[in-house]
Amino acid sequence: DLNQDYNNALVYLIGASSKCNKAIADLREIEKLYFSNNNNFSKTFVERRGQAEETFTIAQKLTETSISNQTHENIDLALSKMWTALHKTSDVLDYAKTSFSDPSFGQTVSATDKTTITTDAGEISTVFLNVSNSQTEIANQKITNQININSAENAYNKAQVDYDKLVAA
Repeated sequence: DLNQDYNNALVYLIGASSKCNKAIADLREIEKLYFSNNNNFSKTFVERRGQAEETFTIAQKLTETSISNQTHENIDLALSKMWTALHKTSDVLDYAKTSFSDPSFGQTVSATDKTTITTDAGEISTVFLNVSNSQTEIANQKITNQININSAENAYNKAQVDYDKLVAA
């Protein structure tokens, strides 16, 4: 069961990587169009987009490593970093949506660009939940496995004590 959870996690990582890569690319284009001046909106957007992209680059490399070397540790590390990258990307997308509702942007942002940001935000939200759920499923399965191991060890120890009593009698 745990191996199946890790295999599912790899699928979620690949999907998350693809969606995050697209969102980061879209954010770069949005930056060129609307956040290239020196106002506070632009400074904040550029900083957040850069942090999201930097974190995603690391998460993407860890995902590639976990695909080529499918250890539980590699997958756990990739899931953790992808979770952070998705969270940061979501924050930038939300910041863009909020900025676009400001009167200084309202007239200049195309409906297509607003739709792109909204669509990316929805897709990032979905893959974020997939990654989070995958982490939870893995953690729950590890707990279940440990409980099963403990139960088996207790049953074995009890059987050993019962056997020793019979042999001694």
